[in-house]
Amino acid sequence: MLLAVHHPTRVLQHLTSVTSLLDSGGALGMSAGRAAQRRDQARRARRLVLENPVAYYADADTELLGQLRAPALAEDLERLTGLTVERRGEGAALIDTSGRLSDIRFPGGGTVAQAALLLAARISAAVQRSGRHALELLPAPTAAERLAARARRIDGALPTRSVIAEFAAADADATYETHEPYEAHDVAGEKREETRYPFVTDSWLRGRLKEITGEYGAGFAADLRGDPDRLLGQALDLLAAMSLITRVDGGALALPCSPATEVSRPG
Repeated sequence: MLLAVHHPTRVLQHLTSVTSLLDSGGALGMSAGRAAQRRDQARRARRLVLENPVAYYADADTELLGQLRAPALAEDLERLTGLTVERRGEGAALIDTSGRLSDIRFPGGGTVAQAALLLAARISAAVQRSGRHALELLPAPTAAERLAARARRIDGALPTRSVIAEFAAADADATYETHEPYEAHDVAGEKREETRYPFVTDSWLRGRLKEITGEYGAGFAADLRGDPDRLLGQALDLLAAMSLITRVDGGALALPCSPATEVSRPG
């Protein structure tokens, strides 16, 4: 089951970066052959859906997109995990209603989760506006860009690099292939355009949270009710963790996954 979603091409002591652990495709290279690369893409697709609340097609490169859309992807993940894969036009989500494989549940209990759900509903309503009241559309950082930023932060905390580099120099790159690639959806002729998402400003978000606190604040924890900036930050962090929004300078971008859908992040 583990090899179906993650198969590093190097042993742990030979890694010089967290990226090397997560991106086996980069280590394979062109010399590995087309079949090996496609097997790796299929494994990456399974892991992407398993590890994220939503795997958005807009975040995937062309080859990975074909694997994400392959019907066998859902069949394999449902067989391996016992969970249900839900597909929409924007992407795929693995729904964990039991909570056994998830570290975060949403919707959930507590002040932050409740405030986040109410805030998500208001963002969703704002997205539906049209005409002169329509929200501005802006591009969002891709999943690869977000992952690269996190990897840089993790790599910055690695111990002495010279010791790790000595191990890496002896790396033989032994590989063991498992699982066939999926018969991928043909995306070669598709035109990939930059995806843009509705933008809500920080001031708009603060205003909506003030309304929420005024209406529902009696049931909120006193310390968070008295510190709206902290409550807003934690609520937005939760929505971002569930792939409902992406935080950007000056506000947030609303992503397509409906806030009315209960999703959990396996992890």
